[in-house]
Amino acid sequence: MRAARAIRTYGWSHRGGMQDEQGRLCIHGAIGMAVDGQLWPLSEENVATCQAMADYLREQGYSHIAGYGCAHWNNAYERTEQEMLDGIKGAAERAEAKQLQFTNV
Repeated sequence: MRAARAIRTYGWSHRGGMQDEQGRLCIHGAIGMAVDGQLWPLSEENVATCQAMADYLREQGYSHIAGYGCAHWNNAYERTEQEMLDGIKGAAERAEAKQLQFTNV
C-alpha cells in the first residue's frame, strides 16, 4: 500500500492534477510515485496498477471509471481523503485475495 503512504506523505490532491502546486498527489500521482518514484512517464507496471485500482472501483459500483483512469473518481466533489485511502486499501486486498501482484498500492 505504498500509494496510500505516498498520499499520507505528500498530501492528497483533490481536483488539482496528478500533483498540485503544493506537491499533493491524486490517485494516479500516488500510484506513479509508488511504482516508479516519479509521475512520468507511465510504465507498464504503473498502468497495470492503475487498471487494478479501476477494476476494484467498478466492482464497488463506482461509475465514471474510464479504462485504467480513476481521475473522475478521485476528483468527485464529494470524495474524501479517507475514501481515497480506503479505496487503495480495498484494491490491494482484492488483488491479494486474487493472488495478483499489486504490491505498489
